[in-house]
Amino acid sequence: MAPNLRDLELFVAIIDAGSITAGARAVGVSLSSASSRIALLERQERVELLSRRRGGIVPTTAGTTLAIHARALLERADELRQAMDGLRGDSAHEIRLNLSKKWKIHLLESIRKGELKLRLALA
Repeated sequence: MAPNLRDLELFVAIIDAGSITAGARAVGVSLSSASSRIALLERQERVELLSRRRGGIVPTTAGTTLAIHARALLERADELRQAMDGLRGDSAHEIRLNLSKKWKIHLLESIRKGELKLRLALA
């Protein structure tokens, strides 16, 4: 059975946070739920995904591989959501700009005033 997107989101959050507790908190689930979901994921995949240590977790080779593919899937799922939002006409379009500090400030001020509806990724 393929992992669902919520479990993949949890797994990536755990990797990013370095602990199951912090990863669970980041996605808004309880520690017991997160632990159970990761254990189920490990049983389904029949591999150990996380090496549990005193200071937190470290992904195994299998865990690193899963995280790489999970990130790609989550990004594609987000792109799909944005495309569907765009079809309904209720989503801003994303553009990426490499601007000088002066232009970034001007752009952010325009957004603050409500003159633009954008999702920004500033370089």
